[in-house]
Amino acid sequence: MKVILDPALFLTREPGRLSSAEDAELIRIINDAVRVCRQPGYQVVAAGPYWKRLQQELVRPLERVASQELRAGLDILRSLAHPQSLPVPAAGSRKKVWGVRQLFEWPQLGSGWLELMESLLVGCVLLGEPLLLLVRHFEGRNQRTHATGRCELEEKTRWRLYVQVTGQPPCTIPCVRSPRNLSVDWTQRFDERLPAQSDRARFPFCPPENWWRRHIEPFRTMQSKPAWVDARGNGWVRPATGGGRHWDVFIADPNLVETIGLDQLNIVQWEVRPDGIVGGIHHVPTEKRSRLASTAGWSCD
Repeated sequence: MKVILDPALFLTREPGRLSSAEDAELIRIINDAVRVCRQPGYQVVAAGPYWKRLQQELVRPLERVASQELRAGLDILRSLAHPQSLPVPAAGSRKKVWGVRQLFEWPQLGSGWLELMESLLVGCVLLGEPLLLLVRHFEGRNQRTHATGRCELEEKTRWRLYVQVTGQPPCTIPCVRSPRNLSVDWTQRFDERLPAQSDRARFPFCPPENWWRRHIEPFRTMQSKPAWVDARGNGWVRPATGGGRHWDVFIADPNLVETIGLDQLNIVQWEVRPDGIVGGIHHVPTEKRSRLASTAGWSCD
């Protein structure tokens, strides 16, 4: 697997300055990137003008203002890079790239990155190996936040790229930001904190069939709040209280409501360090406990 690093991974809000909060944010982002790149068989692409510009314009200036911990992460990420020359399309070849302009013709990156990244992606496709793009999310770039009161839903607006080069089969390139996006692929589009069946969740989020297709609506308003919608029609909402480490789940199917005994549940979210009850009941209000079926749960099968 070839891994392409998004130049936006190394952006700072102000050139030459880094607050302690932003340093901590970048430590998390770079550590997630390292964990992805350390997967068996994964190689970070360090090719030609792209890699040179990445290091000179973004990585080295960041290192000058970074904490020791952040610099260590950047060193590890650099050590995972594999310098290589990429093939170029034959004369007369046709190439089409979808989704790249949204990410790399973004003003905060500066000019020239779109052409550089298109050339890089085409060259990597010609290698004939699987690819992924390790991305960072920014509002207005590849993320849009929907909020009602204190309930927020962060929509990922770009989760795949597509490249077609003459003589090669169409190439789909997932956009990922953490190992969770690899182990539970539908989190490339949906919130990583949603519990999956593979987490052995008693109440898993069941992704819609063909979840990656753009015509699939991943969320809608339920109970006047923005909600992720699963294959069962259930709505998964961030609690307004914040920091609750759970989801407010509104059950849409009357038959399922009858089986479970309640039409709304509080379900434990997935976290980087799970406590063993991901996808289980977080809490039940005292007045509702007697109505919850002891064997309640569902499967995505």
